[in-house]
Amino acid sequence: MAILPLIIAPDPIYKQRSQNIIIIDETITKLAADLIDTVYFHQGIGMAATQVGVLKRIIVIDVNYKKDDVTTRNPLVMINPEIIEHSTELFSYTEGSISFPKTFVTISRPKNIKLIYQDLNNQENIIEASGLLATCIQHEIDYTLGKTFLDYAPPLKRSMMLEKLQKQKRKMFK
Repeated sequence: MAILPLIIAPDPIYKQRSQNIIIIDETITKLAADLIDTVYFHQGIGMAATQVGVLKRIIVIDVNYKKDDVTTRNPLVMINPEIIEHSTELFSYTEGSISFPKTFVTISRPKNIKLIYQDLNNQENIIEASGLLATCIQHEIDYTLGKTFLDYAPPLKRSMMLEKLQKQKRKMFK
């Protein structure tokens, strides 16, 4: 397994839609394992392949992860996830991302969702999620659709955050 390099925002990849995964083979299995290693390394709770420059519809999530306790690790790998139902009731959460350093936006999303996805065994799964898990799933699915959590911010705030991110990125790569 490997820790993959992150694509730090802003970057045009975050406006691109990911492709469905047709065949779940050893390449996809390795990608999933690498995404899991990468999200744990960066102490995140979710990640989409887009964040490492791979435009495939695969996300990994572990909302119970605690950095100093490996026994809490229980990653969920979702291939071609699609929300098929959602509640009208909203849940607000301040979202951030390991590829958008020091950037946070409070977003209201559906509190409850129902989704369909494939696992690494090519089995179709339908699950219901609520609260933080539902928020995280929606956040990661957005990456596969060419959207980020910044797209939910008011235009002026979004513009200011993107400018700040650009300055941070220039400093990081000097």
